[in-house]
Amino acid sequence: MSAADGVKIGFIKRRLKRVRPKRKPVLRKPTNFRNVLIVSEEDKTALIQTVNSYFDRASISVIYKRNNKEDNSKKGQYAVHLSDINLTGKVKNEKLIRLMNEQFDLIIDLQKKDDLLRYISQQIRTSFIVGPNTSENAFMYDLIIDEGQNEKEFIENIAKQITLLSTNGTK
Repeated sequence: MSAADGVKIGFIKRRLKRVRPKRKPVLRKPTNFRNVLIVSEEDKTALIQTVNSYFDRASISVIYKRNNKEDNSKKGQYAVHLSDINLTGKVKNEKLIRLMNEQFDLIIDLQKKDDLLRYISQQIRTSFIVGPNTSENAFMYDLIIDEGQNEKEFIENIAKQITLLSTNGTK
């Protein structure tokens, strides 16, 4: 790790906020979600099909941390590396800038403790964030769900809870 990387990491840690985002959560029925983002520490493009089975009208995107400096991610996939951020904490990767300019209806946060991903995900505009109860990022979630045995079960639990809450909330 270079000295510049150490400066970036220190800056990111200072800029991370442990406060809840100032936004009003908007809960929709699963059929009304249009744009969903999965945040993970590793490539979880295999989960796109599972998420799409519950949120069938939504466009599903994935953001994960990559090890290589070069971004070879495909369309709908976003990979972040420390080199994508300059020394002042501004994102310089054009693909990530486009991601942060999008509005997401739902963010499914699968990552547990990655400062870089948390820094990026705090800057993404969204109306609802869901995550596991074991994550250190639970303070920024609108809905905290039990992880279950695997990620498929976790996605199923998310869909079930959103369905129950959106159905009961409209009565």
